[in-house]
Amino acid sequence: MPACPLTGGGWDEHFGLLSLPLRRVRREGAGRNQTCAPQPEEEEDEEPALEELEQREVLVLGLDGSGKSTFLRLLAGKPPLEGHIPTWGFNSVRLPTRNFKVDLLEIGGSQNLRFYWKEFVNEVDVLVFMVDSADRMRLPWARQELHKLLNKDPDLPVVVVANKQDLSEALSMVELQQELGLHVFDGQREMFLLAASIAPAGPGFEDPGTVHIWKLLLELLS
Repeated sequence: MPACPLTGGGWDEHFGLLSLPLRRVRREGAGRNQTCAPQPEEEEDEEPALEELEQREVLVLGLDGSGKSTFLRLLAGKPPLEGHIPTWGFNSVRLPTRNFKVDLLEIGGSQNLRFYWKEFVNEVDVLVFMVDSADRMRLPWARQELHKLLNKDPDLPVVVVANKQDLSEALSMVELQQELGLHVFDGQREMFLLAASIAPAGPGFEDPGTVHIWKLLLELLS
């Protein structure tokens, strides 16, 4: 499989750094026609058994329709489902790496399921919060739910994914930073704001945002 087009093991140079009043906020392009997927690390001759690997847990939350299930399916190497099919409960994916296994848990984003979100926040290593950048009407709800989670665990690293950046009606990264009120947590925690368009254009195509999210998660979990 081709290697991911990342420079020096870091971030692609054409993805600029957005200087916003957060400890670490990344702005990344949402290109579509890429054949790069999250790549497994080089395996050693003596690969440890999966049950022997340490476990890392990532919680994937966001309002319904924000792209959580598609994100998990792409990480697992599965094609996205046609149309929008809400998650009525939980989805999970386990991805082994050389040094540990990563369990990603998605909880549905409908109103009746958001009650359960807070029960899991204190049990995970990283929170990924997906936002539909084009859903302007529901951004206040997304902000409210995100702030509840941030206040629940002040030390939890958070990756906010501004999804659907390819849509013409999507808010810019600066606008989203303001609308989500991320400046309130300036200097208080590790927080990242990443742009993505997690919807492949066709078979074999991957959004590079998915690759960068996965690489960032590996950095935070290491």
